[in-house]
Amino acid sequence: MEAGHLEEAEKIFSELIEGDPKAYEAILHRSLLRIRIQSLTEALSDADLCVKLRPENALSFMVQGECLLELKRFQEARASFLSSLGLEKDNGRTHFGLGLANLGLGRRLDAADCFEEALHFERDYVTAQWMARTLVNINT
Repeated sequence: MEAGHLEEAEKIFSELIEGDPKAYEAILHRSLLRIRIQSLTEALSDADLCVKLRPENALSFMVQGECLLELKRFQEARASFLSSLGLEKDNGRTHFGLGLANLGLGRRLDAADCFEEALHFERDYVTAQWMARTLVNINT
């Protein structure tokens, strides 16, 4: 994956999952990889399986939310990110995703709040910094 051989990495993850259909980490990473290659229906299917396998794991809901964002299913993405935050409140990436979902729903102030919250945990989210400032300036 790191070398950019995404189709080959997907094949390896699929082989691992074929050997163990409940290989959570492989399924989670294959979902993330499939988002990158824009196989969104398959990515969401993997993410949904992660939620089913480990509903107590915030990452399951975060990845599901990211899939739903890519599919522009903002209300469902928002619900997934909120579920993730219900399990783990200190994940900047989840707050950022929730901000994007809120933005997609036209909830600008909520989005700005989420981007600012993301910065508490991930100071290097330059995009979140820019979006938070832009949205606050638009609404004032």
